[in-house]
Amino acid sequence: MAKKKKKKSQAPVALVYFATLLLFMGVFGFIAYKLMQKADSSGGDESLAPIDSSADYTLMIARLNDTSTLADVELFRFRPGSDKIIITPVPAKTIYQKEGSDFKSVYDDGGIRKLEKAVEETFSVGVDFYVTTGQENYESICDVLGGIVYTPTVELYKLADKDIDDISYRAGVAVTMNGRQIRLLYDNPDVFPGGDDDALNFFGSAQAQMVNNAFQQINLTKSSMDNIYSLLTADGESNLTKNDYRLHKSYITEMLDHNVKPAELLVPEGSWSEGGFSVDRTFVNSIMEAYGV
Repeated sequence: MAKKKKKKSQAPVALVYFATLLLFMGVFGFIAYKLMQKADSSGGDESLAPIDSSADYTLMIARLNDTSTLADVELFRFRPGSDKIIITPVPAKTIYQKEGSDFKSVYDDGGIRKLEKAVEETFSVGVDFYVTTGQENYESICDVLGGIVYTPTVELYKLADKDIDDISYRAGVAVTMNGRQIRLLYDNPDVFPGGDDDALNFFGSAQAQMVNNAFQQINLTKSSMDNIYSLLTADGESNLTKNDYRLHKSYITEMLDHNVKPAELLVPEGSWSEGGFSVDRTFVNSIMEAYGV
C-alpha cells in the first residue's frame, strides 16, 4: 500500500498574508494621517480660510427728493468672498467736518462727485460706484424687491395734504409696506418717538429686510436684476457702467446660489445737534473694519 502524503499546514501562508495586510494598512493609515495634518495646518476649517477680497466693492446711492435735493445716502458694501452685503443708511444732515456743512449742502454745492469725496473722508472708506436716483424710481426698486413687513412698537400717525400720503400704523400690528410707504415714513422722522434716530434705524432695517428677502427668492431676483439696474441708473448720474454691472452681477448671482441671508445693518453712531449729525470716530473704526479696509 502506498503511504498517504502528509497535508501541508496553511498556517505559514496565512501568517504571511496577515502580516502583509497589516503592513499595507499601516502605510495607508500613515499617509492618510499626514494628509489630514497638512489639511489642518493649511486652514482646513473654511471659517479660517483667507477671504479673497478682490471682488469687494462699495456702491453709494444718493436718493434725491422731488426738488432734486439730497434726501439721504445709502452705502452698500458687497463682500462676495464672505457672502455679505453691509448696509449703512446715512442722513443727508451728516456733517462734513472739513467744510462744516452737511451732505445736503455739499451735494447742492458740488454735485455727486463732491458728495462722494465727502462720504469717503467722513467714513474713511472708498466709494467705487455712485448713482443718484429719484423718489419714483427708488420706490419702484423697493416694490421689485417685494417691500417689507413692519410691526411698529408704538402708534405712528400723521395726516398729510394728500390722503395717499397719510401715515397711520397701530402699535404691535404687522403691516406690509410698499416703496412709497417706506419712503414716506422715513421722510417724516417727527412721527417717531426718537425722531431722526428712530427713522434712520427703521430705514436701515427696511433695506436689510428687502435684501435678505430677495436672497430667499433666488430665481425671481436673478430675473429682476437687469430691471433693478435700469431703474437705479435711469434718471440720474452714475459711474456704474453696463460692463461694471455685468461683472458684479456675476458675483451677486454666485451669492444667490449660496442660499444665504447676506444683509448686515451698520447704522451710523454719533450725535445730533441743530447743525446736523456728527459721526463718532468709534463708528468710523467699525465701518473700516467691516469693509475690510
